[in-house]
Order: sequence, then C-alpha cells, then structure tokens
Amino acid sequence: MMYISRKGWLRVIAILVLSGILLQDTGTAFAKSPNAKSIKSSALGAKRAKKLKGNAAEVSGKQQVIIGEGDSAQEYETLSAKVQYTNISFDCTIPVVQWNGVWMAPVKNIFSDILGCYYQTSKEDKSILVTTPDRENTIKFLPNTNVAVINGDEETAPAETVLGTKKDTNQSDYMVPLEFTLEALGYICSIKEGQGEGNSEAYNLFEITSDYLYHIITDSQSYDKEKYNNMLIGVVLLKNDTENLNEIKGLTLETASKKNVKIMNHAADYSVTLQFLNTYNPFGDITQSVKNGITNSIKIWETEDKTTCVQIKYNKKQEYESDITEAGGIITIFKGSFSMKVILPEGVSFSKIKTTDQYWNQKFLIILPGDYVSFYKKYVPVDNSSYITGIRVSLTDEEDTKITVTTKGLKGYKLDKGDGCFTVQVGAPKDIYENIVLIDAGHGGKDNGASKNRLKEKKLNLTIAYKQMKEYFEKENSPVKAYWTRHDDTFVNLYARPTYSAKYQADLFVSLHMNSAKSSSANGTEVYYSKVNNSSSFSGITSKLFAKKMQNTLVNTLGTKDRGVKQAGFVVIKNNTVPSILIELGFITGSSDKKKLKKESFQKKAAKTIYQGICNTFKAYPTER
Repeated sequence: MMYISRKGWLRVIAILVLSGILLQDTGTAFAKSPNAKSIKSSALGAKRAKKLKGNAAEVSGKQQVIIGEGDSAQEYETLSAKVQYTNISFDCTIPVVQWNGVWMAPVKNIFSDILGCYYQTSKEDKSILVTTPDRENTIKFLPNTNVAVINGDEETAPAETVLGTKKDTNQSDYMVPLEFTLEALGYICSIKEGQGEGNSEAYNLFEITSDYLYHIITDSQSYDKEKYNNMLIGVVLLKNDTENLNEIKGLTLETASKKNVKIMNHAADYSVTLQFLNTYNPFGDITQSVKNGITNSIKIWETEDKTTCVQIKYNKKQEYESDITEAGGIITIFKGSFSMKVILPEGVSFSKIKTTDQYWNQKFLIILPGDYVSFYKKYVPVDNSSYITGIRVSLTDEEDTKITVTTKGLKGYKLDKGDGCFTVQVGAPKDIYENIVLIDAGHGGKDNGASKNRLKEKKLNLTIAYKQMKEYFEKENSPVKAYWTRHDDTFVNLYARPTYSAKYQADLFVSLHMNSAKSSSANGTEVYYSKVNNSSSFSGITSKLFAKKMQNTLVNTLGTKDRGVKQAGFVVIKNNTVPSILIELGFITGSSDKKKLKKESFQKKAAKTIYQGICNTFKAYPTER
C-alpha cells in the first residue's frame, strides 16, 4: 500500500524532554508503557461531556464537537483540552471528548503536531499510519471501523475511528481511542481537571510522558540524489529508567551499513559521534543541551565533505556501546561499570603502562612513561567507586607519571584497555582475580633462620620469593595474583603468617625456606604439607596433592636431589585455612646445594620454577571463579 505524507504540518517538532515525570497531583493513569502491568480507565469528564439535543446554547467554558459525518453526526459538549508534554502545555485544536465511554482524541493534532510522531495517510483506503519518532512502533487506523493494526498485527480498537469537527472553527481531524493508541505507541498519560488563571474556565488536562528525551524528525523524502547517497530523517534520544541508560538513534531514509556509517569516539571530551557519509542533513546545525545525569548534549551538523554528524556528549561516569543497523546508527550511554577511568595522552600506548601493588599500604601505583602531570590537571582521572579514597598524580624520580590510587581497605585492581583511555576495576581480591596465592618468605628481621658462612636463609628466602618471583606475578598476562607475608627484611610473627590467607583471600599458600644439616652431604629439595590441613578444596585440590605437584616441578626443572614429599606440623601450614605447602629448596649447608644457592642465575631459575608450579596447580585445579 502506498502511503503519502499529510502536509498539514510542515514544522518539525524538536523538543527536549528534561525528564519524563508525571506531575505529583495527577489523576488516574489510564495509559501504560509496554512494561506496565495494569491500566485503569478514568471516568473523569464523563459527567462533563454530554450529547446535545437540537441547537443547545453554548455553555461558558465548554465547547461543541461534532462526532461523525452526515446523518450519523452527533454534537457533544465538553471542556476544552490541553496536553502537557515535555513540560510544555499545548492547546488541542479539537477537544478530547468521551464518546460511548471512550476518550477520543484528534489523531494528527496530538500524535503528530504535539508528540512529534510520523503521520501518513493512504490514497487507496484512506487509512492513517502513525509511527513513533524512533520508528519502533506503528499503529494504523481504518476510518469508520474499529480495525487497528499495531506493529503489523490486526487488533480491535475499543471504538471506531471517526471524524471530529470543532463546531465554532470548523476544524476537523480523525478521532481515535486515546488510551488504546497511547498504549500501542508506548506513551503514558494521566488526566485531571485544570483551571485557568483567576478561576477562569476549566479544561481537561492530559499529561503525557514518554521515554523520549529529545527528538527531531522530518517527513520529507526529498534530497539531491546527484549530490548525496542518503538523508538523515530523524534523531531520537530515549531514556530507559529501569536500566538507567540513554539511547540515541540517527535514522536515515535509505539503508545504512558499516560502509556508510562510522562511529568515532572522542575519549578526552567524553563524546561519541555517528558519521553518516555522503548524507544530507535537513535540520541544519543544532546543539541541544540535555544534562540529565547521563547525557550532556546533542549536536547535529554537516561537514564540507557532505558527512552528517550526530554527536552525543555524556557524563564522565558513563560508558557507551554502539551499533549500526539498516535504519541508521545507535549509541547507548549507560552507567560505567568501571571504578576509575583515565584518559590516555596521545602517543602513550596502553602496553607501556606498569602497575605496582602496595597492598600493605592500601594503595596501588599506575606508571605511565613520560611527564603528563599537567595533562592530568586538565583531564582529571574519574573516580567512580566508593572503594577509592584518593587519586594523586605526581612524577617519579625517573620523571615518569605516577598515579597513586588509595583504597578503602585491601582491594584488588585490574586495568582494561579502552578507546583513547583505560579503565580500572577495583574490588575485593576474589572479585578481581581468578587465582590468588599467598607467598611466605620464611624468617626475617631478627630471625635469620639457617646460615652458613655469609649465606643467610632469611635473605635468600626474600630474594627468591619476593624480589625475583614478583617479576613473574606482576606481568600483565600472569594468571595468578600473589600477595606476600613480607616484602622486606621484617620480622613477622610465626602465628600471624597463616592468618594472612584469609585476610588476602588467598586460594593457596606457599612458604619458602632453606634447609640445613650438620653434615654437608645432605643435599636436595623436599616439600612439606600438614595432615591437619589436608581437606579437599576447590576442584578437589588438597595440601598433599599440591605438595606432590610442586615437588615434581622443582626437582625436574632445577635438577636438585629429590627428597620427596613429607608431612609435618609446621605452624604456617598446619594452622592455615587453604591448601598449604612449605618448600625446603635446598641445604644451605650442603656441599652441592650451597654452590647453587649462591648463584643469582639459580635463584632466578628457582623463582620462575616455583611460579610455574603454582600456575600449573591452578591450571590443573581451577578455582572456577
């Protein structure tokens, strides 16, 4: 069926919805959004709208409407009508009237002129087609019947579509069931009686709300096809209060695709632009403020190379997703799930960023190469989390940029690459990391442990377990997050160490020690577990299974003597709450072991091997987080 546009309205409705609120003192809501569960019809006004017999004298404050045509026409007396939409009051050209118990409304006046819907009529059967500004919902009426087609499905309307004429002006419009039509198109309405200034005449007030924050449309289908390939016919900004998001749609006349629609992100000014290549812009240059906490503004313009741009600027704590459909381009703005967002200076690669976790001080550091302190005075990192208590930008001694993030208690963190920026997730360690291990460098401070000549166990333990092993754990692609019971030459109480497993939400515990004996002939590696702490944990892992796996990895890689897996009641593994092992890497007194332990190359190899043994264990026994 061929539809042509009614030219009765040539102006484009371009209105900003600051908020789709219902007034506090509204009457009964009688139209619903698609998600509403119930509708209550209002009888308000039924007593005021009565059929007139003969030529009744006009009553002050009331108007006469003729419903129907010819011999079937009937006169009705009713109050005048106003529509409140987007905080703007509109006078209806023909009053909304109750006819046979159904509120009937002038379809073109309300749905096209006021609400800004597309309005078309058919030459063939005189049918009326109303389409929402985003082209998502349609309803078609056949005059003088109760047939309505909603989004392609035929339904029975509660009243026929009839011609209505205001008697004193002779203005006519087809009258359609208001409640039924609003529901089909996704609008909400309430009704109450309004009163003019100084107790002047009363009127029926219809307060209509929708999900449209802004829309501008044209019913024109004419553009210079020798100059352009397409035409922008509408820009719609919708809100979704349930999901707390906004969605902007740029709609085109011809089919859109990724070949002729591009999406450009501008991270530094928190904007994203739909670019419609070789597309005519019938609206001219428009900049519209919104500022509803999600969207800040909308801008429409056409460039010299015939690219029409639709740009949306959004709140710094929001994120966006985009899509290109046959109807045009879509940008969805929603509350960011990130804890922190940082704009990347031009020329700085995400891969060059380094981090250091100072969890013992409840902070972590983000290091960017180069001096960008002034840059971050302008583009301040965005704090979007109650877990973050402070963000400070400064220079390191090497004149690199250091972003220090202070947290509320122990928190994990993770950096994610963005478009022109990076984001940081901050949360409880188990919410951030899939695998967590607590590394215990044995002894420390006043407790030297074993020693021989100038070899001290406490120093060897710290060098291998922390200084060299952290290099592997802190790599971007490391599958395991590590915490340590000590990171310097500090004495830590023996009974406090196993309690750190719960504090750091660890999945596994590894304590590193060096062995000693009276005889230099004692050499080799052994791994201990405690039978008191050997219950099955995630994926069936136990302390004994962990010990066996680590023992095999160590002796096979390092070539040390295999002294086997042993059971003992050492405090750090016995009093623990997770699968725990204690590694005796080698004998500091051993004739062959002490030579290996002195070498930096062996120390590094040992650190990497223990790291690999931990990774292999998590791979074989996943935490399933």
